[in-house]
Amino acid sequence: KSIAAREYTIRNNSGRTIMTTLKPGGTSNPFGLFLRDLAHECRVDGNGKRIMTVRYQVREKLATCDLLIIDEFHQIEHWPDKVVQQLLDFIRLELHEDGERGVVLIATNSDVRSLLKSFKGRTQYNLGQLLGRMCNEVREIDPQDIPFDDVKALSQRYFKASKATLNKLYDIATRPKIGHFGLMLDILNRTWTDAKLSGTAMTDDMVIAKIADTMADLKAHASLYT
Repeated sequence: KSIAAREYTIRNNSGRTIMTTLKPGGTSNPFGLFLRDLAHECRVDGNGKRIMTVRYQVREKLATCDLLIIDEFHQIEHWPDKVVQQLLDFIRLELHEDGERGVVLIATNSDVRSLLKSFKGRTQYNLGQLLGRMCNEVREIDPQDIPFDDVKALSQRYFKASKATLNKLYDIATRPKIGHFGLMLDILNRTWTDAKLSGTAMTDDMVIAKIADTMADLKAHASLYT
């Protein structure tokens, strides 16, 4: 994942993509270390400067950034809660900045949602504000605004779905709070990948099973979105 993300950063967006990596604790101020690493990736000279000066200069530099990738996000497990809150506030308010740029969080061998849920339980931090921004979460959808034919056309990029499968995909696309077309396409992408890896054709049964697994997983983590 890291290699692919680094290669994407180099090749895409004409330099408007920036990637940085979180470090484990190991310091009294891991957020400050993150800021200085981010400054380095932004080509901001942070040597000898106060951390608030570095933060301001990074924010100015990000004005030309369309996408920020943060690797090793699971390292927050080793950070103090107060510092994790600083990072999440920074991501929400200054990095994502109401959609000014996309933010990708990459984790390895860790259930980050469980880490966030545990963090929320300890601190009562409002994760809904963060996830709502990060995931473009849809709160209210009028099903009349989503034509059934659009769902059919998107699914045909992958395989010819049955009417029953299309109905289930349409339900995903029109259901509030779960990601709209993004989640539907994620289900189709993951099913297609599984089919490729197993050397089989993509089928209705595979898609329906992936929908069931995905919805069960979302239900298990519903508290993160409230």
